[in-house]
Amino acid sequence: MFQPQIQFDFNQLFGWMTGLDLVRAKAVMNTDQGIYMFNAEQGVLSVKPLAVDAELDLLDSRIELINDQPLAADELEQQLLQWRRGES
Repeated sequence: MFQPQIQFDFNQLFGWMTGLDLVRAKAVMNTDQGIYMFNAEQGVLSVKPLAVDAELDLLDSRIELINDQPLAADELEQQLLQWRRGES
């Protein structure tokens, strides 16, 4: 989970989630292009924008990664944190 004011680079986040080799990934994230819901299952990623006023209701950005093998959580978190808006 991340504080709601943290914005992630949408394009970087999209590419990262597309490349994940997991059973399932889901997220609601504040991005530089608005708030989006991401849902990946069996290699297929769907992305849905949430209403503009959702930003007022957003308590946090969150992502959940599900796999049948142990995950390198620290490494995945570091990758994700690279795409906070204004950082590279």
